[in-house]
Amino acid sequence: MNKNIDFIPFHKAYVGKEEEEAVVEVLRSGWLTTGSKVAQFESEFATSVGAKHAIAVSSATAGLFLSLKALNLPETYDVITTPYTFISTAEIVEWSKMWPYFVDVEEDTYNININNLSVLKEVEEYFPAIIPVHIAGVKCDMEGIYKAMPKSLVIEDCAHFFPSKFNSRSTTAVYSFYATKSITTGEGGMVITNNDYIAKKIRILSNHGISQTTYDRYTSTKNKWYYEVNELGYKYNMAEIPAALGIVQLKKAEEMLLKRKSIAEKYNEAFNKFDFLKTPVNRPDNTWHLYIMRIVIENLTINRDTFIEKLTNAGIGVSVHFIPLHMMPYYQSKRLSFPVAEKLFYSSISLPIFPSMTNEQIEYVIEIIKTIGEGWHK
Repeated sequence: MNKNIDFIPFHKAYVGKEEEEAVVEVLRSGWLTTGSKVAQFESEFATSVGAKHAIAVSSATAGLFLSLKALNLPETYDVITTPYTFISTAEIVEWSKMWPYFVDVEEDTYNININNLSVLKEVEEYFPAIIPVHIAGVKCDMEGIYKAMPKSLVIEDCAHFFPSKFNSRSTTAVYSFYATKSITTGEGGMVITNNDYIAKKIRILSNHGISQTTYDRYTSTKNKWYYEVNELGYKYNMAEIPAALGIVQLKKAEEMLLKRKSIAEKYNEAFNKFDFLKTPVNRPDNTWHLYIMRIVIENLTINRDTFIEKLTNAGIGVSVHFIPLHMMPYYQSKRLSFPVAEKLFYSSISLPIFPSMTNEQIEYVIEIIKTIGEGWHK
């Protein structure tokens, strides 16, 4: 490892003095749970994605679950999604007493392959909803999904896809503000919809099914102590400190996107020269949440895991997105097989692509990958 380069983490949050001041302001206000900052964050986020409603929640997982619950779908039916995603996309389906029906993915985008949806059209009534996932910030073929499954409600998993705009043909879209996401509140998420009923339903479900918010009850100068529990709800509301962070981060979203794009361009320019690597799909609307490079195993004498080991030993933090869900012990008893997802998993490595990466760090990552690839080339 170059002695002049410290360990390069896989991700580092892009936060500064503005975030610190926003948190201090909330602490000094004396109100820490859901309140005016959450309302402001919701309003500004809805405007940024071009949607009518935005409901801030404690995580994207919570947002996906509440989206599905708000639809009042019949239990025991299947919900279509991808095996190439984080567990939250699938587990929320089972929490709703339905089953995730996995559909294999496209080799170039890692997203649901709409050609695999065509075989389901004759039994579409058994698939009341579909949850497409925009992996790494590469947009799914939404036009193809709407066309292939016109009767299915669409819940977009946009955990990797921000900044972006909401497509009104989708029922909801759910964004993540987890620590590694495009903008972060540490933990948190946002549900987007243009449907008034669904928005109201999700907002009530997120706060124990209570008809009136705590902020209204405790801060009003009028007597508003009375409330009603109209249905069984959950504890998924967002607090003021995450919302205050989100307001600041939202203002930096485009700046951070440009920085990630710049890193991706440098990676692409270097890696496109190597026959032992495949670079990600590069489209104008990519949000570059992740940079997933693929090694060409046929041109190397080492496998993906060894490649990762050598990167780590050189002081570069990397990850793998994702271990396909059907390969997890929980799902293996179903004996499912998705060849494309499996092929992608065994060849994929996610590289650092955080906004504060220096040119020196970027060049070092490129140099080490070149050294590994050439040193173990067939």
